[in-house]
Amino acid sequence: MPRKKVLLLVKPLCEREGCSMEGKQHERCRAHTRLGNPCKQPCMDGQFVCRLHGGKTPEALERGVQRQALTMAQSLVAFNPEDGESLEEGLLREVKQASQTALAYGLAVSALTDEHGMQGIVQIGATGLSMHALVQAWDKERERHARFAKMAIDAGIAQRTVELAENQAGTLVRVLVAVLSSPALGLTAEQVIEGKVIAANELRAASGSA
Repeated sequence: MPRKKVLLLVKPLCEREGCSMEGKQHERCRAHTRLGNPCKQPCMDGQFVCRLHGGKTPEALERGVQRQALTMAQSLVAFNPEDGESLEEGLLREVKQASQTALAYGLAVSALTDEHGMQGIVQIGATGLSMHALVQAWDKERERHARFAKMAIDAGIAQRTVELAENQAGTLVRVLVAVLSSPALGLTAEQVIEGKVIAANELRAASGSA
């Protein structure tokens, strides 16, 4: 089985003998002119070459998208290479955590609406109408989840793998909600809602500290 080619995130040093940039990074496209000098054309987005040196091929365009996604993930995703965790694994973990937090907040908002109607999530203040802080947290987590899920797919992670991580996240949240709603606990509707809010906040805190 052929080994998967590693996608470089940093432009490699020039190895062409006689090139004025030999042993260094080309400032722009890493290819060379017919005279052996560094190409002066700008690199295409996420690539190390220009449009004249292969940057417009489907494979190069796909690598460009992956490289941009992985580069962005490096600045946003916490992962520990010393424990054998790859950037891709860290990115999937972020997808899973964002998914379960968004779902937990969504279920808390739904419970609040069921119990109090729209009055439970719309607040009237001196500046007019505003949404409950829980709804704002839900919207923020949904946006965060969507951003990480797209980043993972752009980085080359199979969509099925991303969906599996999301499904695993949903299982955990559904178990937590089932426990809170169990008649055996004898919780009131308000206590169940509070429990869902606490669960969502704890999941968000765990995600932020990972």
